[in-house]
Amino acid sequence: MEEQKEDFSSTGGEWTMVRIIEACVSVIRRAQGKKNPDEVQFGTPEWHQVADEFVRDVYRGRVICCENPRAFRGAKNTRLTHTRLHLKL
Repeated sequence: MEEQKEDFSSTGGEWTMVRIIEACVSVIRRAQGKKNPDEVQFGTPEWHQVADEFVRDVYRGRVICCENPRAFRGAKNTRLTHTRLHLKL
């Protein structure tokens, strides 16, 4: 039986966008004095709380990007992406 592998090539752009949003959210949370999941001991109640908040922020960032996807394309707009996310998180 042949092992099936997931094909991420068709969603590569989406995956990349989510990773960029995740990185932006991490920087923004740190600047706001909030913790990120990698800064807390894994599995503790505090980690679960921080991870939930982090995922909510990433989701919010993704929704913001969906509202105006053209504004978030290309390397030239990296600063714009960070600024818009910061204003809305």
